[in-house]
Amino acid sequence: MSERAAFMPMYWADFLADTSHLDATETGAYLLLIAHYWRVGSLPDNDVQLARIARLSVKQWVPRRAIIEAFFQPGWRHKRIDKELESSSRRIEAKRESGSKGGKAKALKNKDAAVADATNSLEQNDSSRARLLRSPESQPYQNGAAPPSDSPSSTDSQSQTLSLFPPNPDDEENGEKSDKPAREAYPEEFAELWEDYPNPPNGSKLKAFQAWKKLKADAKLDCHEGALRMADYAVSERARRAGWKDPSVPVPHLVTYINQRRWESSQ
Repeated sequence: MSERAAFMPMYWADFLADTSHLDATETGAYLLLIAHYWRVGSLPDNDVQLARIARLSVKQWVPRRAIIEAFFQPGWRHKRIDKELESSSRRIEAKRESGSKGGKAKALKNKDAAVADATNSLEQNDSSRARLLRSPESQPYQNGAAPPSDSPSSTDSQSQTLSLFPPNPDDEENGEKSDKPAREAYPEEFAELWEDYPNPPNGSKLKAFQAWKKLKADAKLDCHEGALRMADYAVSERARRAGWKDPSVPVPHLVTYINQRRWESSQ
């Protein structure tokens, strides 16, 4: 059984349109069946068990079975609920990963603090060494005289400090240093959103990422679920327009979708 949220999303406009030909008993039976499907993940292919789930007697259930079964695929599978179950599982997993990343971020922050302390210590040592070289005791080694071989030179000190922070290979290209900042890597969560969304040609991935970063964690999850619905809409609409002269479907760029929070209108 896959993990899922305690609540089941219901698109009432679609439900009422699809079930307008059912009577009250059939509507109630269908609701109870999809509620059981959401909670368990499947339905039994057995009239006695189905009647019990629908809270009908077998005598009441049998003549209504055919009309209710039309909402399901073979084996009493329900495509729409399977999709919502998958989306719910992904949302739960994303929240779990977000919590894990939060713990890693705290550990990284502590590590950065330790590195900062070490750097400050090195800077203090360099400052003390500079004062020592300016002291009267260091005068015999000035005016061109070389310091003893066991005395650390400023060049050695600089190399020791720099060795703690090796150069980034991304800052160099063909053996020459580049003034361009390193390109920011897209996190996996955004990369999946970009892949799932039906982007029109010439969409700006960078602008979409900058807009996405401003969203809160819950809004990012809602945005991704809305993107999946947008993808389903685009696929079904293109199929419906297959015989048209222009079968293209107008879909906003992802940056527009995010900035205008379009997913809220499709929930």
